[in-house]
Amino acid sequence: MLKNGEYGQLFFMRVDMINSEQVMAAISPEQYRKLNGIYTNTVVEEVKQWGGITGSWQGDGAVAFLGTTGDEDDLMRSGEAMSRTILDRLRAALPERRFRMGAASSPARFWTDVGRLIKSSGVILAARLENEARNVASGSVLVIPAEVYDVLDDSVKELYVPAGILLGSVEAYAYIPYGAGELRRSRAAAPAARAKSNILFFDLFDPEWVFRGSTELYTALTIHPVEGMRNNFSVSRHKGWLEARRGEMPLAAPVYSKEGPAPDKFTVYHAQAEGEEEIQAACFYKNGVFALADRSWRERYGGRDIFRPEDAAGFIKSALNFAAAYYGDCLDYSGRVMMMLHIVNIAGRRRESSAGEQRPFAYQHDLCATVNSTARDLGAGTAGEFLYNQLIKQSEM
Repeated sequence: MLKNGEYGQLFFMRVDMINSEQVMAAISPEQYRKLNGIYTNTVVEEVKQWGGITGSWQGDGAVAFLGTTGDEDDLMRSGEAMSRTILDRLRAALPERRFRMGAASSPARFWTDVGRLIKSSGVILAARLENEARNVASGSVLVIPAEVYDVLDDSVKELYVPAGILLGSVEAYAYIPYGAGELRRSRAAAPAARAKSNILFFDLFDPEWVFRGSTELYTALTIHPVEGMRNNFSVSRHKGWLEARRGEMPLAAPVYSKEGPAPDKFTVYHAQAEGEEEIQAACFYKNGVFALADRSWRERYGGRDIFRPEDAAGFIKSALNFAAAYYGDCLDYSGRVMMMLHIVNIAGRRRESSAGEQRPFAYQHDLCATVNSTARDLGAGTAGEFLYNQLIKQSEM
């Protein structure tokens, strides 16, 4: 397992007991305690056996994870085997019950405080695949993305059936224990030679993400409040504050704004002219999340796919200075926040140093740096320095 604060590949598994509320209402409290004890002990024991960690239980569901700085394919094979074994054991121990599982993998920074970890594309995808599993099979099922399926041994692949394209763009496969249910949807298997596709955090985080599906290099920062907010963002109440502070936003001019399809999101963006494609965007969500995306790297380097991590310091500083004012003056929130800085679609690019020399990236994934801070300390500099140092370290791997 990764050491505390270490960056590496993580495998996430989300498990849930189907219709647990109806089960609880139909049996005595003592019977339910016994049933739930078998369920939770089975999951915890198996995860521990594989060297993983089980996160906090939320109702009758939990996330478990494995981590490594070594071979990523080996990690995904181990994670899949762990997930499938858990489902088989639950099926054998509680044959009258049904379980949904979703699993995925992504790079992230590991913290022993699990609450600080659950902020990556892998855990979001695992949770969404677990939820989507209800539309995949009529009974117990494990759903994995093609990225995991592709690295499995042929004998293991034979246990899976194509589950179709889920969540709009994720090619998925389903494992259904014998006699545990039937597949609801299917399609022809993809060609064996199909190339892996990156699953982007932001495509999952926001289905209407402003740069959704972009193949260009861009930088994105999201800030998530992790404590309860008394004053959620409202377009009607806070739009005036944002318009008055546009000059402080880390966006180039000219700047335009638009409201989302529902009154829970407001976007301010920079483009060359009104109606043209967005180059930079600041998004404000009802739940207090603030996201900033910048696709101007190609513009500043003559249209070439170049990323210089040294140049990200200014982006980070201006974004966090604005965020400090947004959470303090606008939302009156001083609790803790989780920040994630992503350099998206960087896999396979070449790094050009400020001196002009080039060397290839060794780590073929989008870069991701995370830090936990209080909202009032966002502009103090320490959080920004921590994000920047992570970015520099990863870009030199």
